[in-house]
Amino acid sequence: MSTSSVDSATSTKHEADAREKSSCNVPEANEATLVDDETKEENQNEVEEKQQEEGGESKEQQIIQDEETRAQTMSLDVAYKSLEMIRKVNLQVEFGREIEDTECVLSLRQARDSPELMQGTKSRFRQWVSEKTVSKASPCLTCGTPVSKAFRSPEFARQNITVCVDCANLFSLDYLMKNVVHAKVDSTESRKKKMNHMLEVYDRALLVLTYSVQFIDEVAIALEENTSRHNKVGLGSSATGMVSGGLGVAAAATIFTPVGPPLLLASILFGSGAAAVDAASEAVNYRCEPNKMADRILTLHSIINCISRLPATIDMETTAEEEEAMPTAEGGQTALHWRRTAMNGLKPLTAGALSAVSIFTEAREMKHTVDKIRAGNPCEKAERLKQIKETVRSLPKTDMLSNQLQGAVRRQEENTSGQNESKSSTNEVSEVQRSPITTTAVEPSSLL
Repeated sequence: MSTSSVDSATSTKHEADAREKSSCNVPEANEATLVDDETKEENQNEVEEKQQEEGGESKEQQIIQDEETRAQTMSLDVAYKSLEMIRKVNLQVEFGREIEDTECVLSLRQARDSPELMQGTKSRFRQWVSEKTVSKASPCLTCGTPVSKAFRSPEFARQNITVCVDCANLFSLDYLMKNVVHAKVDSTESRKKKMNHMLEVYDRALLVLTYSVQFIDEVAIALEENTSRHNKVGLGSSATGMVSGGLGVAAAATIFTPVGPPLLLASILFGSGAAAVDAASEAVNYRCEPNKMADRILTLHSIINCISRLPATIDMETTAEEEEAMPTAEGGQTALHWRRTAMNGLKPLTAGALSAVSIFTEAREMKHTVDKIRAGNPCEKAERLKQIKETVRSLPKTDMLSNQLQGAVRRQEENTSGQNESKSSTNEVSEVQRSPITTTAVEPSSLL
């Protein structure tokens, strides 16, 4: 008992010593943890202050950019209103009355210039239709003149873009060189009038394009998203088409059994569904507002680029190759829809031959779509819009372009007059050389 009591006493003593040591070490640990917490808080506060400063600077820069964009937009709006006011005043002076925004100006000019022709060639029904269509005019994209369907360019009308027949000629460098630059001497006033109209169209198109640049990023993002969605839909349609082809082959093999007709019907339904979904997706992309906005921007840039190249073309005396002014629709997708529709309609008559062919065609389309998806769903129209945004500031102003045109035309006239003078002098020399030289015989006695 004595030994156990001694052991218990010693153990309690050791525990008491350990408690005293731990109690002595606790304040030191607490002090170290407090120092670490304070340093962490200071570092965190510094980081937060830096982030707040950077955020404040970025907010200030964003505010400055927004103010600059707002000021530029207001100035463009004022300039556009000024152009519209000048256009309406010119029309009022031309026709002697105020022209409404829904009246076709080209139809009014045609009726004014040739009333006998209009009345003699048109029946009463056609005159009534023309009078009704005059009140259903919409403004031209490039010049702003209200035009009806009869005076719109059919090439641009296919893309739902309103461009009058007068402005449609300005997309061709050949037309500008033949009818504006190389006009005859007796049509100087006509050339001056066409030149002024061309510069007015250029000024208005450049103004609208400059205003539309601020929306290019949003339009490009929307086009890329639509392209990605359409590629995914196309991939599913191709897979469904392959299933339809397989069912068609199976139906052809078992056509005289009870399983054959249901398989053939399922093949036709799958194929029709795939074609309908793919066509609907393409129609949505074509009719969406970002696509329409992109087509307008590309059209404006095309006519600006064509007119701005005219001075250099005059100096070079060569007509460069014309750029494609009008955005064209993709013909490959339309052909694919027609092919799918024809194959689905003729499947019951070909005993599985078209079903086998459709498997290979859909597999090829699937591979093509997968390659597009792996490449990041590239959108050619979005890339062109981004290039336009980068180069729009380098386009010449209207006054600069006018000076360049006047200088180029003057140099061309001087060269033409110099060439005519040189030709006339060469003709005179050739006539002198061609004239016979008469010689008189002199007798030797006369020399003495």
